[in-house]
Amino acid sequence: MRIIRIIKEQSSDADGPVNCTGGNCPSLMLTANGDVVIQGKIIAIESRETLNVPAGEEVVLIPRSTFLSLIGQLR
Repeated sequence: MRIIRIIKEQSSDADGPVNCTGGNCPSLMLTANGDVVIQGKIIAIESRETLNVPAGEEVVLIPRSTFLSLIGQLR
């Protein structure tokens, strides 16, 4: 599967540091067929358990600004 990174948070911004570890920041990517791949922090198990996430799927957290940036680019 070919994946193209389209948005990547920087390690810091005007409001201070962004949630990054070793330069691995929240990212949004597109596959060749247009599906979206999201890289973010896995949410706490306590929160995950309330969501009934099916086996084989995961829930991640990304900054709202990253999400809004994606929406702006896809319109």
